[in-house]
Amino acid sequence: MTTLPILFASLTTLIFAGELYAESADAIMDQVAKKPHPKTQISESRMVIEKKGEKVEKLFEALSKSEVISSESPDQKEVYQKITFKKPTKMTYLTYAHPEKDDKVYLITSRGLKKRISVRDRHKSFVGSHLTYGDLAPRKRSDYTYKKLADTTVSGEPAFAIEYTPKSGVDVDYDRAIALIDKTHYRVLSYQTFKGSKIAKTFLLSQFKKIGSYDIPFKTVVTTPSEGQTIVEVLNIKLDQTIPDAKLRADAH
Repeated sequence: MTTLPILFASLTTLIFAGELYAESADAIMDQVAKKPHPKTQISESRMVIEKKGEKVEKLFEALSKSEVISSESPDQKEVYQKITFKKPTKMTYLTYAHPEKDDKVYLITSRGLKKRISVRDRHKSFVGSHLTYGDLAPRKRSDYTYKKLADTTVSGEPAFAIEYTPKSGVDVDYDRAIALIDKTHYRVLSYQTFKGSKIAKTFLLSQFKKIGSYDIPFKTVVTTPSEGQTIVEVLNIKLDQTIPDAKLRADAH
């Protein structure tokens, strides 16, 4: 569900891409594995949280590294993520995900205290933003079932509409979601999650830039009805650079 700014890389790379001739959700999904995705990402970003008329700005560095563990299943990946907040307070968020192992998610405070984020905590707010820890968790294509809805337009561009529903036992805080993917460049332009018939959260992706063979959105806006929004803007990003495993440790600088 990832080419959001690196913070959300786990969200869109797993789910969305398509070809004009694709007539079913499964046919569109089959194109995802063929799309190029960076093996590593290093970025600096700004997060602005807007709630109740107040704004809080945070700056962070993010590292991400993923490796396909089975050539027969390209979405089976081992994923490392490290997000280090620089301002206004220092803290670090670490994740390790493997399709055959339990996910490991930790938050290290500015005082060096290390807290593991349990499954029941995944629905809590991430650093006070409109994102949850669960929003950042890597997902597998096989976690969902897919349905192609009627084609639509986004800002005048023809777009596919794909509804995806989590399978029984998949731990997410929504019942279903709808993604809009433009037919020309196969970019995810937006997606919404729903609880029942009500919109739970909206993600809008914009300011796309072409870096090598990758389309990267430099701005993502996450909105929760009546609760404001969180804006994440990429300040700079490097792709497919070597990241030593030691850099992904909590104590690395």
